[in-house]
Amino acid sequence: MYSFFAFSNSSFFIAALSVNTTNGHIKVSPLSFTESVKLDTNGGDILCDRINVGKSLNLKSKNGDITGAILGGWADFSIVCKIKNGNSNLPALKEGGDKSFSADCNNGDISIEFAT
Repeated sequence: MYSFFAFSNSSFFIAALSVNTTNGHIKVSPLSFTESVKLDTNGGDILCDRINVGKSLNLKSKNGDITGAILGGWADFSIVCKIKNGNSNLPALKEGGDKSFSADCNNGDISIEFAT
């Protein structure tokens, strides 16, 4: 079974979002959250297109890529990034920031931009 989840609406805020899927892609664009976002896929890509989080963003992909743009500056986030069998444009660890961002990718690449 193949699935694709897409969420989009820029006119309101959502408290939190948690999505977990197997063999499916997840796309979130553009949305604003007052709390946290957790996206987890096994066998699919995660695409975040200009999402805004209030507290934390946790992305996890096995056998897929994590890509996109997160609203906020580099200094706004503490970062924890784990990568296995792939490449990442993020550091393994960056402290500081009022918000937290974590990315965990196995057999895929991580390419995240921070946009203000």
